[in-house]
Amino acid sequence: MSIRRGQIAIALLAPLVLGAVAHAGPVMMLIDPQLRVRPVAILAFNDEGLRLLDAGAERTVPMAEVLALAEAGAWNASMVNDGPARPAAERAGLGLLELVDGQRWVGGPAVDGEALAPDPSKEICWNAGPLGKLVVKLDRVSRLRIGTLVGAASASAPSSPPRDRVLLANGDWLEGFVERLGRELWISASGSTTKVDADRVREVVLTNPPEPPAGGRLWIDSGSIIRADRLASRGDPQGGGVTVYSGADAASSRPVLLRIEQIRGFVADAAAIVPLANIAIADQRAPDRPGAKRVRAMGRGDAPLGAADLELPGPMVVEWPLPRGAKRFAAGFLLPPAAREWGDCDVLIEVVDATGRATRLDAKRLNSGSPSFQINVEFPQIAGIKLRVTVAAGAFGPIQDRVIIRRGLILAR
Repeated sequence: MSIRRGQIAIALLAPLVLGAVAHAGPVMMLIDPQLRVRPVAILAFNDEGLRLLDAGAERTVPMAEVLALAEAGAWNASMVNDGPARPAAERAGLGLLELVDGQRWVGGPAVDGEALAPDPSKEICWNAGPLGKLVVKLDRVSRLRIGTLVGAASASAPSSPPRDRVLLANGDWLEGFVERLGRELWISASGSTTKVDADRVREVVLTNPPEPPAGGRLWIDSGSIIRADRLASRGDPQGGGVTVYSGADAASSRPVLLRIEQIRGFVADAAAIVPLANIAIADQRAPDRPGAKRVRAMGRGDAPLGAADLELPGPMVVEWPLPRGAKRFAAGFLLPPAAREWGDCDVLIEVVDATGRATRLDAKRLNSGSPSFQINVEFPQIAGIKLRVTVAAGAFGPIQDRVIIRRGLILAR
């Protein structure tokens, strides 16, 4: 007998209301619909759009001209060579609840969760810090993590056919169907049910199918990523506070008031901008270097807007499938300082159509005299299906030919 976990129902039960602070506003990188990036100081969100300081002048930019915002310090920060891929909040031992549409709530199970979510077979209550207590249906949950003992174990291969999986504090995995998630976790398999105290659970992975993101996305300083369909400064003439309206129908959801400084990133339409680092690589090969290292995402867990840097460790060819409706590609290409003594390579960027025919988008040489370049190009109308980047050895062979793709973004609408 199939068991349904129910329909979506997320309630903001106890939003944290913070006093507004009068100030000039944080500096953020504004990404416009052409993927052009410039620094601005955020003053307020209002009905006309985004009020900001732009090149020293105060003005209001319509939200239609704002594709995304990212905290300037994080966006421009140097890449971390060997930083862990998990978010900083999780590395600090905080819990993480991930939803099927990519939302991420940092915090932990609510102590009074069964009072707020009385049916643990259908829903869970999660204390998400500044967002308050959130109730969500289990069929909206992708993964739940609690504590710090989940890093290596999360790489464990999934079962086949897929089943819900539970990691216990002693490192054991249970597989089956999660029937209940409250003070106790119930998981059924082969006609029997195992009951486990919640304090013994470190990770729960549910087989709910993923969904494409919809609406806006907001990254906040707690590490959470939430849906945000509308932002508005309310009740503060200086604009220090911002009200977040979340949900398919903004008027029906309870707003949360944050300080503007708590915002680390914002995307007006989560489906319109796709970080290159979030696209699974279709092919990567280094024909002249058997056993070569593979492409590596750098600092993925904390990357602004999810746009992690990608390291191509040597001469190679890498291909990514393009998302439906892909229109434009923007990124930086960098030969890092440690590779500039001998590093010398040619970088070719192409779009490939269904027949395998490639059209060049850009080509540059990287070396100590010219260690970086930017690309921001519109895809040609050739029914492109793949983006290809080729790094070819230059004057000194493959020595130090290490290329970083910085903040790669694809405009998909």
